Amino acid sequence: MERKEFLLEQMRACHNESGWFASLNDALNGLDDADAVNKDADKTNSIKEIIQHLLFWNELYLKRFQGKIVNKEDIMNDQTFIYKNDIDWKSILQQFNEILKQWEEEISNCHETKLDSSPPHDSNSTWWEVLLNIPIHHAYHIGQIVHIRKSQGNWDTMNGVN
Repeated sequence: MERKEFLLEQMRACHNESGWFASLNDALNGLDDADAVNKDADKTNSIKEIIQHLLFWNELYLKRFQGKIVNKEDIMNDQTFIYKNDIDWKSILQQFNEILKQWEEEISNCHETKLDSSPPHDSNSTWWEVLLNIPIHHAYHIGQIVHIRKSQGNWDTMNGVN
């Protein structure tokens, strides 16, 4: 299996093809805005905050992968969980799904040698090393989302993970 196919398989497993664990689409299935913003304590993140965080990092790295100039900002990771109150849940999900589709297109269409090049912001890594971490990051947060939904009592076991 080529590296690109491996990456695509891992990204799809996290995005929309449930297998050994629930995909993001299944983890978010049937969730409304009220449940997405609900959180048990101030020190935990809501599902909407988690998706905002994933949207932020995926969009930033996608732009870099596309060769677009991205202002180098000193952003603290905690800030990436903050969303604007006027952005509704459905819009955030649409934006995030669009970014994930763009990632699949970019990886499908890139030349294999691009994976060996260094991202513009990180000369110590290759794109291959950076991209391998995206599905891991997604899987980590999918686990959080499923856990939150179970604790809220709104997890449907038909989506996987009893």
